Amino acid sequence: MAVGAVVLLAVVVVALVAGGWLSWGWVLAVAVAFTLSWAAVAAATRAAHPDDRARDHEVGAASPAAGPPARLVLSRGDDTAGVLRHIRVTLDGELVALLGPVTSVEIAVPPGRHRVRAAMDWTTSPALDLDLAPGERVEVRSGLPMSMLWRMITAPAATLTIARVDAPAQYPPNTWTP
Repeated sequence: MAVGAVVLLAVVVVALVAGGWLSWGWVLAVAVAFTLSWAAVAAATRAAHPDDRARDHEVGAASPAAGPPARLVLSRGDDTAGVLRHIRVTLDGELVALLGPVTSVEIAVPPGRHRVRAAMDWTTSPALDLDLAPGERVEVRSGLPMSMLWRMITAPAATLTIARVDAPAQYPPNTWTP
């Protein structure tokens, strides 16, 4: 949660307590319940599908192809819900990019089969499997649209969107490298 949101929440809580609307006991009970619930969701998400994520490393190693490297453009669209957070993108289980809002990164990838995932905090995208030909250039776009906010709690392993797109990125590439 952004620092500004926490400060705003603290000001509201203090105002409600000072105005007699809430007691400190209720505030403490709600804070403990919220923290425990949030921790349980985060732990369950990290534990969900551990075998699936472990197999991400195996996908790229299973089918190397000869030829010039493929180019993979990892981009983040104009999503609204995750504007203050970076999306971590993994290729075959290895971190390859941190994407801020409306950014892209282009990387060289050996031709063959690869698995791409996006993650932000405790939420992730479904796996996207790609078969890249030698010299091929492919864009994969991820994001967190506002319509997916409820899924952050109900289905955190499939909250972020990720898809192969045909149109090239329309913004300059990010210079971050892992």
